Amino acid sequence: MAENKSSKVMQDYEKVNRLIDGLTLFDDDLMSRVFDKNIEATELILRIILGRKITVIRVNGQEEVRNAEVGGRNITLDVYALDENGQEMDIEVQGNSEGAHIRRARYHSSVLDSKMLKEGQPFKKLKDSYVIFIYRHDKFKKGLPVYHIDRYVRETGGNLRGRITYRICKREL
Repeated sequence: MAENKSSKVMQDYEKVNRLIDGLTLFDDDLMSRVFDKNIEATELILRIILGRKITVIRVNGQEEVRNAEVGGRNITLDVYALDENGQEMDIEVQGNSEGAHIRRARYHSSVLDSKMLKEGQPFKKLKDSYVIFIYRHDKFKKGLPVYHIDRYVRETGGNLRGRITYRICKREL
């Protein structure tokens, strides 16, 4: 009997090891666990993607943002970060093209923005926010490692600040 139990434990252990060996940072559960409360790792990835020094003061993995509208769509941010200037960042990992619609980034951006102000606060107090999608494959098929989508005034070319940033990774993280 003890031999059977030992054999089953060994098989379960091997199964778990096979599952773990197959994980990459494109698995949002693993990504969230790696970056949850890990300010140093989050600062590193944001520094690489945004191309500037950044000081993160808070980071959470798998942060749920509920829609106040009854029946409205909630979202779960893979990695949510807040920097020292009050700028909010949502880092999403996308291993396949399902669920990777461009409007998903727009929705995530609007949800981040909508929770920044308290009742009566002026809109000029709205901080910049960044929605960063990390893809396994080149979403736009132009061979670039990073694509930035900015809000701007078409006629003047003036940037409205705040970005939706896509980071395309062609190899495993």
